[in-house]
Amino acid sequence: MMRRLLLWVLPFVLLVAACAPKAEPLSREAKAESADYDEWLAYVVAGDNKANNGSYTAAFDNARRDLAARFEELGFRRNRIRQYSVNPEKFPDEPLKAASISELEAGLQAVAKRDPQGCLLYLTSHGDPQGVIMGKDKLAPQKLDAMLNDTCGERPTILVVSACYSGVFAQQGMLAANRFIMTAARSDRSSFGCSEEDRYPYFDYCFLTESRLASGWIDLARRIRSCVTRREAAMKLEPPSQPQYAVGEQIFSLVQKFPE
Repeated sequence: MMRRLLLWVLPFVLLVAACAPKAEPLSREAKAESADYDEWLAYVVAGDNKANNGSYTAAFDNARRDLAARFEELGFRRNRIRQYSVNPEKFPDEPLKAASISELEAGLQAVAKRDPQGCLLYLTSHGDPQGVIMGKDKLAPQKLDAMLNDTCGERPTILVVSACYSGVFAQQGMLAANRFIMTAARSDRSSFGCSEEDRYPYFDYCFLTESRLASGWIDLARRIRSCVTRREAAMKLEPPSQPQYAVGEQIFSLVQKFPE
């Protein structure tokens, strides 16, 4: 499987780069396809509501809400976008489900029933080298890989994980030819922007702003990387988070270009 993957990573990420085959440029004959998201399912999850100091922050839910709206602008149908929050009772006017592993897994089961053309899952939360916080639980890469295999299966799948140490989701266990994966940080780095004062985590902010300028998902990943780097440098935050992305060969053409 690994030989059939194309993987791009930031420089100096030796652990990921060591297991990645060399990326080959597109041939002159290769043409980028434009995915039609009308029949895709999208899941946007705010997995925590605590700032770094333990106090309440709305940053993850702010990102969750505005990301869902952005995906609708990109062509995802509103009735196929599902949102999850760790405290849905705070947002009674929004169609939310509780952010937990069991609820997300149950929601993903709808994939097989509705037989969509593809899946998008965006997680924004705290994380550590073992996984991403999901309410009172921690979602590990191995568990998420099994969930996606059982539900999205071989359909084109876009996974975005915005959390500290989220590079663990872009390593060997999660890679597949039908998946495009973006993470907010290396597997050994923190990400930034989840204090009481932050409207969004930095990665989510860059996703929202740069997605209006990018031509497709790969271009977006590169733009986000630059955006995050600039913001962290301006704030003198060290060490830099160094967002990651990986793309499998089966989904490669679909993530070259956003729908027009």
